[in-house]
Amino acid sequence: MGKPPSSLPPARLYPGARLLPDPRLRETDFGPFENKNHQELAGTPLYEAWTRSVGRIPVPGLESREEVAARALPPFRSVLEQLWERWLLELADWRRTGHATVLREIVPVKEDGG
Repeated sequence: MGKPPSSLPPARLYPGARLLPDPRLRETDFGPFENKNHQELAGTPLYEAWTRSVGRIPVPGLESREEVAARALPPFRSVLEQLWERWLLELADWRRTGHATVLREIVPVKEDGG
């Protein structure tokens, strides 16, 4: 499996969307395994041990699963929180104009109607 094509413009996939790159969401650094496929690495003791451990053993120069999580989870959570807040606002607007018994219970509406 190769890397996703970086030449495909995001605008073609999501017209009108803004691209806000965050370096913390970059690809995993595969260190000594970078740009090599399974066939090229098969039989290499370090690679074989790493794959048997499901990527859990440390490999010099390779970003660990914990390092990836520590780097990538905060911005990912931030995006999800922003989407959730936007969704709640849109639902609150919709709730004021429609019949939504369930949404009334889960989407707060300000006392001033805003």
